Amino acid sequence: MARVDCQHRMAFTGDLNIPLPFVIYFNLSREEEIETFTIINDEHKGLTKSLVDSHRLALSKSPEQEKPELAISAQLNKDADSPWYGAVNTGGISKSTPGSKRKITLRTFHEANKVLISGPRIKYAEYATKYEAAKNFWQAVATVFADAWTNARKHLITKGVGIAALAELGKWIIEDCVGNGDSSVAAMAEHLKKLDGFDWGNQTSPIKLIGGQKGAKGAAEAFKGVVFGGKSMDELTNLLAQA
Repeated sequence: MARVDCQHRMAFTGDLNIPLPFVIYFNLSREEEIETFTIINDEHKGLTKSLVDSHRLALSKSPEQEKPELAISAQLNKDADSPWYGAVNTGGISKSTPGSKRKITLRTFHEANKVLISGPRIKYAEYATKYEAAKNFWQAVATVFADAWTNARKHLITKGVGIAALAELGKWIIEDCVGNGDSSVAAMAEHLKKLDGFDWGNQTSPIKLIGGQKGAKGAAEAFKGVVFGGKSMDELTNLLAQA
């Protein structure tokens, strides 16, 4: 028999003289055990969602088609040429691990990438095209905002509203680049350079008080106003105040 879950609870209740409910599954394959664990714990707030996502990726027979945003996120973490190489916490290592260089959880990252590739031009493209576009966009981000990217712990660029707002903005940048037939890092960086000098600091950034998906979309709209709408960087703070 294999105990799929509740190891810690069992360890602390073994000497109690009370009945405890449990479920036994017969003849499960290894994949079915993982799937059962994943389905149950995806609704459990106390467990890491990134580990659940890793399981879903492992169980998928064709992740590039079924969950391309998750496949892209995992591949970017493994790609030595990716700005996210080894920087994604997939659930197996705690964020508090001393010396950890992981910038983001797999759950947060794949949700951002889902938005990033949701534009109509890229959404229906082949997986390789989706991956290249996503990789090039994040490389452009890492290039244009090099200091904030290198010192991610002191900046909001890979946290919460920062990563979500960039993904929303990136969706429009990718769509524009694909439409123009040039999805290179350089082409995407040209758009982002209009935001060069933006303050991503944890304590000083104008987006530090913005939160949630609504706030992220508002921040992205403000960024979009500068990148595509002819607004100046001097106007950006006021635009963000309305987010």
